[in-house]
Amino acid sequence: MLAITETWAKSAEDGDDLLKRACPPGYLFVHSARCTGRGGGVAIVNRDTFRSFDSEAVKAAGDCTSFELTGMMLCVNSVSIDLLVIYRPPLNCIN
Repeated sequence: MLAITETWAKSAEDGDDLLKRACPPGYLFVHSARCTGRGGGVAIVNRDTFRSFDSEAVKAAGDCTSFELTGMMLCVNSVSIDLLVIYRPPLNCIN
C-alpha cells in the first residue's frame, strides 16, 4: 500500500492516466486531483487482492477547501480499515 501527496494531476482524467501508467500489474488506486493552482493531488495505491469500498469519511467530509482528501475502506480478512490521505497545501489561509 502506498499513500501519495503531490501527484500533480491536473484533473481526474489526468490522474487516472498518470496512475494507470505508474501502477504495476495487480494494483489499483483512488485519487483526488487539485482543481486549481499547481501541484497538489492525493492518491492511494493498493493490491487488487484487498477488497475496497468508498470511504464513508470522505463522503462525510464533502467538498474541502483548506485541504485535499482521498480515501478508501479496505477489508483484509475480517479487519476493516478506513484509510485516508490528507494534504494541506502550504500557505493555505484559514479565516
